[in-house]
Amino acid sequence: MLITDSAALADRVEEELRSLIRGLERAQIINAATCCLIVADDLRQAINLANDFAPEHLLIVAEDAGRLATQVENAGAIFVGAYATVPLGDYAAGPNHTLPTSGAARFASPLGVYSFMKRSSVLSLNRGDLEMLRDACVRLAAMEGLSAHAHAVEVRLE
Repeated sequence: MLITDSAALADRVEEELRSLIRGLERAQIINAATCCLIVADDLRQAINLANDFAPEHLLIVAEDAGRLATQVENAGAIFVGAYATVPLGDYAAGPNHTLPTSGAARFASPLGVYSFMKRSSVLSLNRGDLEMLRDACVRLAAMEGLSAHAHAVEVRLE
């Protein structure tokens, strides 16, 4: 997928892509995987569209690519500038090739050191904390139909 603010660039990329694909051994697969070319009103809209799409790989080639990259919220890996090509990130320069696919970058992260660390959440409350959170917790438990959860809160305050 290409998102650009230049119709002329979109046309040139489409022509070049057709030419490149013809000479590749996996042309049929690449044709099936090639999604679309989108001409955005401006680069802000382009970044918003990229965030909505949440791509596995996002390559930003623009005059101010570094600044634009800071506006990206949803991408598995962000490649900044014309020389930061995706294959380098996948195979040689990092980040890695194990990235969230199918828009999962909206809520998931790439494989990293935290993927290999076991973590636990710890909660410690006093009676005042429980009293403060009681109503919200009991209401949510009731909404989920989990009356025993609501009871576990109520009984501690009896």
